[in-house]
Formats: sequence, structure tokens, C-alpha cells
Amino acid sequence: MKFKKEFALMESTLKKFRVPVKIYKESEIADIIKCKQNADSLEYLALCDLFKQIEGINEREIVRVTNTFSISYVAFLNAGSSGKKDLTVIGPMIYERFTPERMLEIGEINKVPPSRQKSLEQYFSLLPILNKESHLFYLIESYCESIWGTADYAVSEIIDASPYYTNSIENVFGIVSNTVEMASVELMEERYSYENGLIEAVSTGNLGKVGHIISSFNEISFNLRQADVLREMKNYCIISNTLLRKAAENGGVHPYYLDATSSSFARRIEGLSSERKCIEMIKEIFYTYCRLVNQANTKNYSPIVEKGAIYIWNNLQEQLSLSIIAKQLNVSKGYLSAIFKKETGKTITRFILTERINKAVHLLKTTKLQVQTISQYCGILDLQYFSKQFKKITGKTPKEFR
Repeated sequence: MKFKKEFALMESTLKKFRVPVKIYKESEIADIIKCKQNADSLEYLALCDLFKQIEGINEREIVRVTNTFSISYVAFLNAGSSGKKDLTVIGPMIYERFTPERMLEIGEINKVPPSRQKSLEQYFSLLPILNKESHLFYLIESYCESIWGTADYAVSEIIDASPYYTNSIENVFGIVSNTVEMASVELMEERYSYENGLIEAVSTGNLGKVGHIISSFNEISFNLRQADVLREMKNYCIISNTLLRKAAENGGVHPYYLDATSSSFARRIEGLSSERKCIEMIKEIFYTYCRLVNQANTKNYSPIVEKGAIYIWNNLQEQLSLSIIAKQLNVSKGYLSAIFKKETGKTITRFILTERINKAVHLLKTTKLQVQTISQYCGILDLQYFSKQFKKITGKTPKEFR
């Protein structure tokens, strides 16, 4: 096959969004259409209709097909197939999530018996959702430009084409329930594997792995069951906050830090106003807890250093120094300074400053407090000094960061 690398890139990208990509040989297409009377699933039936609807497809044409079930496909002929009509098919997918009312309308249009309506809804819950304006369609067009060697091609659309049933829709849905059940189990297993991977990455503070895993993170990652999608997404935010708090605790983060972070997320979750913001929140939860493991990990600290770190976190707004902390812990300044540097890699002065800036970052992200107020909450009364140190550590001034 020509253009293997280009095809692999398109296929792997679409796979992240659970969108199937397959090349059908000309002989295979003929066999599928011929055996349509034995169709045993809605997906097979839709595929048969797709092949029938695009019989006259041109060599440089991308066709978007949406049938009466509102199931959509994208199809085009391959280049360099020696006159053969081998076809690339992308789908099935839907362009939007349907309300329960819309699902009833789809069932009525296609004469789905009420007893099979639930199977129809379950099947649709497993289909990937791609907005018609998704950037992934530009990826498909770019791939076609590569294989055809030209930008001169047509994009056509077939909507609500009439299916030509040769089989009872009742029979098709008679076994679709088993298909749905198996697919649901596979999806559940995949999601648990996905979550377990993130939990492991967070507990070890592996930001790189977290970034890799959530690079494809979107609402398709969920099997949303409730009609109130926003409520269900908020619930997943709450679950993520709980799971990742435990993962960070296993990674050595002290409960003091975890409580402040977890409480902040809990308050913000209920104020979320869209599915997109929920997805952004979940990503922030993962990254925040992962960074906590790196920044506030006391797992390998001696009791003296752990108590010193906790005292610092509890009193960031107060005056802090080596003398004050040594007195609080009832140890000498020399001993505390040496052991603190050995175990944390930082002097106490540097550790205090870093934690104050970390707190400032958190307040800039989660509140509308003035920068001067934030600097005071972080124990730095000189605003100019605060801004200078903030930029030195984060690379931006507080205002730029916000």
C-alpha cells in the first residue's frame, strides 16, 4: 500500500477519538452488499447502505454520508489501486449527542419496535461524536491531498438517504443487544485501564506520562448515560478529584496540602457551566495532583524534615526563617539546615520562597484577589520583591501569569 506513513498517522489520530478507519477491497464490498439479507447488526446494515449510496463515487471525491439513523461515514477511493475501486471508510460516528426525544424520533422513522428502542439508545451511546467542524475532517482532507497529489477534489454530502431494507429491523435488533453488551464491556475495560494509568502516573509524579495519556482526553472518553450531560461530567470531576487525591497521598503528599487542593477543586466543580469546562477541569486536576507529588512529597523525608515542611505549609502567610522553624522543632539551626538541604535539595530559605510562589500560583488561578493581596497571603509584604521572585521562578510576572 502506498502512503503507509500518511495512513498510519490519520488512523492513529482518529483512533484516539474512537473513530474506526478501514480500507475495503472492491471484491469485499461486493460480498458485503450481496450478503445484506443476512445482516446481523445495525452497523452492518448501515455499511451496506453506505456502499449502495456511493456506487458512483469519483476518483477524487470525499463523500460524507448520513443515513436515516443519523449514523455518518466519510468515504473516498484510494490512489494507486490499479483501477480497483478499493475504498477507505471512516466511521461509524455521529455529529452530535442526541436527546432522548431525538432518539425516539430516529426509532420512529426507522420503524424500530418500542421493545428495541433501548438497544438503539445503547448502541448510539457507544458511537464516537465528532462535530461537523472538527479539525479531524481537515486531517482527512489533508491525507486525501497527499494520496491524490492535488488539492483539486470534490467534497459531497448525502443526507438522510433512504435505506433499502431486505431484512426485518426486528431481526437486526434481535442480536444487536449482545453486540452492545460486549462493546460496553470493552469500553469499560479501556476506561479503567486509562484511569489506572493516570493514577499510577500521578502517584509517581510522572508529568510526561500524564501529558501523554490525556493528549486524547475529551468527552468521547466517557460513556455518558444521563440525559443531564453537564451533571454527569461534574460527577466525573468529583470522582477524579477523589481518586487523584488518594493517588497523590500514595505518592507521599501530606494530607494538609491534599485537603487544601481537594477543597478548592470541590468548590470550583459545582460552578462549571459547560462540558468543555468540565474536561478542562479534569485535566487541571490530573496535572495539579501530579505536580503536588513532585513539589510536596514527604514520603522519603525524615520526621524532622517532614514536620518542618508541614510547619512551613501551615504558616506561609507568617514570618518564617531558619531560626523560627528550628525553635519550633526544638533542634539546632545548624542541624536543621544541613538535614533539610540534604533531603529536599534546597535551603530552608529557598524552600520557603518556592512554596510561597506555589501558593501564589494557586491563588492567581483560583481567585480574583488583587496581586498585592495575594503577595500578603503568601507572606511577602514587598510587592516589588514578590513580583521579581515570582517572575524568576515562573518566567512571568503575576499579571502575565493570570
